[in-house]
Amino acid sequence: MDKSYLSDVATMRIEKTNKTLLRKREEYAEDESPFHNFYSGAVMLAEKPIFVAWAYATKHFVSIQDMAEGRKEISKELIDEKFGDAVCYLLIIMSMELPNQLDADKMRSALEELRLDNVLSGTFNRKAIESAASFHNHSLLEWLWGSIFVRIEHLMERGAMSAKVEYMHLIKQFIRLEAYMLWQLK
Repeated sequence: MDKSYLSDVATMRIEKTNKTLLRKREEYAEDESPFHNFYSGAVMLAEKPIFVAWAYATKHFVSIQDMAEGRKEISKELIDEKFGDAVCYLLIIMSMELPNQLDADKMRSALEELRLDNVLSGTFNRKAIESAASFHNHSLLEWLWGSIFVRIEHLMERGAMSAKVEYMHLIKQFIRLEAYMLWQLK
């Protein structure tokens, strides 16, 4: 997998996420609040809206984990759906947790900040990752998922103390894992 392939996947993910956020806002948001469903879910569950958002997102994280660990068949359609939903939920959670850093109406601008050069920054040293993964008796996909899972746990524990850059880094990792899974299907 080279940088041009990763760039193509990142471009596709950013464009689809922009469209999805707009479409879902029209579908779910009432009373001008993009978080209507999370507030209503919080009342039903007697929890905070952010807990509801993490719970909704977890369904997609588990599905990605199942693909990465070989428990679920990988297809382009499933990858597109689950990674798309995961990125959308992370942007929603980020805007709920960090209202001073990211206004709810500016979720799309967060995607623009996730410029392609940002997604492509850092090295994807496949041989080093494969070596570490095999040392720990994991596949490359399991190893990549593990790094994402640790970051999700970290964000959930820290909550509002987290920074926007941490969420953006997690989204970048999701896009890289999505690209790797799609590349494997080629």
